[in-house]
Amino acid sequence: MTVRVVDWIFWENEAGVTNPPELPFLPSRTKRRMSLISQIALHLGHSLMKNNKINDVIFASRYGEITRQLSITDKILEDGEVSPAAFSYSVFNTPVAILSLTEGLTGLTRAVYSGERSFIHGLLQSLVVLESGTINQLLFIMADEPASGYFRELSVESQQPLAIGMTLSTQMDSTETVTLSLQGENILKTYGENHNENLRNLHKWFKSDTATPFALRGEGFSIEFRRSNTE
Repeated sequence: MTVRVVDWIFWENEAGVTNPPELPFLPSRTKRRMSLISQIALHLGHSLMKNNKINDVIFASRYGEITRQLSITDKILEDGEVSPAAFSYSVFNTPVAILSLTEGLTGLTRAVYSGERSFIHGLLQSLVVLESGTINQLLFIMADEPASGYFRELSVESQQPLAIGMTLSTQMDSTETVTLSLQGENILKTYGENHNENLRNLHKWFKSDTATPFALRGEGFSIEFRRSNTE
């Protein structure tokens, strides 16, 4: 199966900087309640939806709302209890839920967690949904914020926010385009399981004009990005 990457946006703060994106379309009170990862996911989704009518979203993350969940755990350890309000916006699918509510989406919304393979499995889920034929276009977002507190010592990823958003479509263009496809075997040079490294390498590939495909390795499969001309 092959789909077209219609549009994409990459997000990464400079080292040591965790400034959130500007969200001028959102009330300040709502923004203050949101975590960094939710703000980044909303920024990517809103920006990509400006140019393409999208009603279906798949979100993937390795850590999800890890910062908010750590604050809840700390509160329980310190005080022995926590206010029910603290659990607001704390579940894993919060970013895609906020995006759906803000943009008024009525279609498919899914949150994918697969540990260190969340990026490639999120892309695989996107391809499977498009292959089903129920929809012909969707938005895929992969986002993570830095692990904090106790989790920082356990994290092998870089300590800065990182995210990418892509609009994927089964409708091909007549001009040079970027395609995404599922390969049954690892026939190309592929990248491994560190999804932060994979995201950065993919970002470099998108910005370049290389004709060499970019592939991500799965278990018995790979997902390949390729530049092609469909004329």
